[in-house]
Amino acid sequence: MAALRNELQRPETMQTLLREAYMRNAIRKAKENFERIAVVCGAWHAPVLHRLDDFKKSEDNKVLRGIGKVKTAVTWAPWSYERLAFRNGYGAGVISPAWYELLFQNRIEATTVWFSKAALLLRKERIDASSAEVIEAIRLANTLATMRERSIAGQDELQEAAITVLCKGDEILMELIENELIIGDKVGEVPSNIAPPLQQDLEKNIKSARLNKAYQTSALVKKDLDLRNETHLSASRLLHRLRILGIPWGHLQEASQYQKGSFKESWELKWESEFILRLIEAGMWGNTIAEATKNFVIYKANETDQLSELTALTGEVLLADLPEAVEPLLQRLRDAVAVSNDVFYLMEALEPLVRIIRYGNIRKTDGEIVRQLVDQLIPRICIGLPNACQNIDEDLAQELFKSLIVTNQALALLADDIHHSNWLFALEKIIQEKNTNELLRGACTRLLFDKSKLSIAEVEKYLHYALSSSESVINSVGWLEGFLHGSGLLLIHNQSLWQVLDDWVKDLDPDNFEQTLPLLRRAFAQFTAGEREKMLQLALDHRKVLN
Repeated sequence: MAALRNELQRPETMQTLLREAYMRNAIRKAKENFERIAVVCGAWHAPVLHRLDDFKKSEDNKVLRGIGKVKTAVTWAPWSYERLAFRNGYGAGVISPAWYELLFQNRIEATTVWFSKAALLLRKERIDASSAEVIEAIRLANTLATMRERSIAGQDELQEAAITVLCKGDEILMELIENELIIGDKVGEVPSNIAPPLQQDLEKNIKSARLNKAYQTSALVKKDLDLRNETHLSASRLLHRLRILGIPWGHLQEASQYQKGSFKESWELKWESEFILRLIEAGMWGNTIAEATKNFVIYKANETDQLSELTALTGEVLLADLPEAVEPLLQRLRDAVAVSNDVFYLMEALEPLVRIIRYGNIRKTDGEIVRQLVDQLIPRICIGLPNACQNIDEDLAQELFKSLIVTNQALALLADDIHHSNWLFALEKIIQEKNTNELLRGACTRLLFDKSKLSIAEVEKYLHYALSSSESVINSVGWLEGFLHGSGLLLIHNQSLWQVLDDWVKDLDPDNFEQTLPLLRRAFAQFTAGEREKMLQLALDHRKVLN
């Protein structure tokens, strides 16, 4: 390394000079009490630490003069075999930590112990692994080692013998053995009194949120939170912050459509030993959970310009109650909205933002901070949507159809008269455009009828036109699928609409009927059993009248 530094002759940064001066002073101080000094450092620094006499203490003190003291804490970081493994991207890692541990403990019997453990592992998975197969695998591994002039079987011999005898050629089973007995799943531990600052802060938060029992067990714990309770609200914030940091201690159970925006949350908590390592990694962002989460959110927001990702992140930030991260995140969102011309992404972003406005007060967060952004989004959606619905294939139409329904629900939730009026105008334009996809045309017709913008007579006219004048039967069924989405009661309670549909089906020729039947099944499959029963009765009654 001395030769390398001499060859490169590059000027060192001020930070490197400060570090090396400080390290030399630390060595000098240690030598006051000890004769033999061991130094652990980055290899680049070794030459200027080893030749201590080449540097004057006064010169090092001069370099360090004026540097303020900062209070620091020293801790140990637990590690795991998985993270020591070379295959997981650790460049200085080892190939097989668990196997090396076995060699260290009992080199002579290592092969026998390893195959015995492999057999037990397979038996736990209800896979046959007899004692005779274990003996045969040991013999095969030892024979391979002898042929290759090795004193004992190594990793290659173990794997080849295990695949041949225990796994019977199945490499998937070998992956199970490899994860447990070659890599290993051990995780280190450190005493709680020298835990990293972030872990100490986590434990304080856990105690104040009364989640100690769930933290002290590896079993699954179910927890229902009432967000009107301050302690439960603190627990919810903590769990959401940990999720942002990539520590999914809690899994939030999805609420039904009737519970969205509710003051209740249901969680499933399961603490994994791996989370301690993730917590240590997250320590680079701050010494408290709140600080680390805030800094990580700002970093993540600056790393992406995807509108959907920024919107999802905004929702997470408000759930986690990180007010200091909101403004920079919203600025990124505004920038992304300003340059986005894709209506699909704009619609995808709208629903979570509306939910924040509507239900923000439940979590004691201010929903008005995103109102301005929503007011900017909705007009752009209403202007761009009619063109987006034209000349598109079925796959894109299905995706846009889902977004159309979700956006309609979001605007109903927002309950803003101006936005509602602009939305209805956009829906009317969609059904009037010649090249609109029929699935979307039918869906918009239904939405306009549900909002009393179209009368039953107008709907009957649109239905008759869609079924009779379409270029293909598939287009007709597409219109029907969009129109009937959500409920079949419209057909049941309006005989004129049922009659138009019944006459159309009756007039289909056999070839078109066979082509149409699967599509009709898909359109009607969304209805409840009761609705389908009533429709069947309507068809039977109509046949009786004809007879």
